Amino acid sequence: MAAISFSLSRGTLENTLAAGSQSITEGTSAPGAGDIELRIADPGTVAWTKREIREAVNAIYRYLEDVNRSTSIAL
Repeated sequence: MAAISFSLSRGTLENTLAAGSQSITEGTSAPGAGDIELRIADPGTVAWTKREIREAVNAIYRYLEDVNRSTSIAL
C-alpha cells in the first residue's frame, strides 16, 4: 500500500469550515492538490495511530512556531 496524503488549499479553511465541511483531498496522490500537505508513510507497515499523528503534527507546529528554530515561514 502507498503512503496516504491529505492536502488543503489556502483559503478553504475559512470558507468551508462554517458550512460544516472541509475541502481536504485524501488519497495516495494528493500532493499538488492543495497548498499544504500531510503525508503518512504506508499505514500497512508503519501503523501510525491517530493519536501519534496528532502528536507528530503538534511537534512540527511547535517547531515552526519557535522563531529561534524555523525562519522559513513568516509569523
